[in-house]
Amino acid sequence: MAPMIKPSILQGWWLRPLAALGRRLLLVPEGVLLPTVFCLHIALGRPPFLAFAGLAISITFLLRTALLILAGQALDAGAYRRASRLARWSLYLHPLSADGLALWAQARRSSGDLPAAQEALHKAIGLFPGHGALHAEMSVILAASGDTAGARAHALYALLLNADRPWGYSRLAELALQVDGAAYEAIQLARRALSIARHPAERAHAHVLLAEALAQHRQQRAAEAELKAAMAELAACPAGLRAELLYRLGLLNRRLGDMQGAEAALRRVATTDPEGRFVGLAWRALHELDL
Repeated sequence: MAPMIKPSILQGWWLRPLAALGRRLLLVPEGVLLPTVFCLHIALGRPPFLAFAGLAISITFLLRTALLILAGQALDAGAYRRASRLARWSLYLHPLSADGLALWAQARRSSGDLPAAQEALHKAIGLFPGHGALHAEMSVILAASGDTAGARAHALYALLLNADRPWGYSRLAELALQVDGAAYEAIQLARRALSIARHPAERAHAHVLLAEALAQHRQQRAAEAELKAAMAELAACPAGLRAELLYRLGLLNRRLGDMQGAEAALRRVATTDPEGRFVGLAWRALHELDL
């Protein structure tokens, strides 16, 4: 006898593809509005008000795109207040923009405002739940807030949604190392992340993770090799990530007995990302070195 399917499972199943399509259209609503206005303009005999409406939609789209690009550039440069302001302006033009909300969340997290970052990213994920990078970013925020269970859940979502990208593997490796103390598991996950990393920033992050895990697993020479590989990729990283990795490399150098290398890495944090949240941590670590 065939298993019975509950009516509650069937109810609304046909709406799910429409909901997914609607969320994608919300990313660029002008892609729907502009052709619609154009067709109406032709069908209704070219009334002037529809021509002005089409022009206004085009200008809004160009302005919003420019604001998002400038916000992303400011974020990469470590100008978090400027990035927050530009992303907020883009959200005035399109409040349901997952891109704008994600950029604003990243800027707030980089400034240390975790509650605001979490709220904005929660909205972005609600608008575009199928993007693994958003879940990976939420995992970072939740881990920093002390919610390790939530951080792990979002890391798994990131992995399930985008198994061909390193985000989920990297987040799970960090949790395995920092929360569970499972160095061997972290090594395997970090190596997998490194094998599929496409960009220098992704590779640098994976190298640092692998170096930390290898050091904890008492494989000092392998850890030193990964540390050098990470340093070679740092220049291509955004300012915030570069500062974080320098801080972690400083701590790792100290652990491996290279006090000079530790001091050099920690001193670079303040000049790399003066508005970032790792400046104070780096100075504290430098003070501990002097002691």
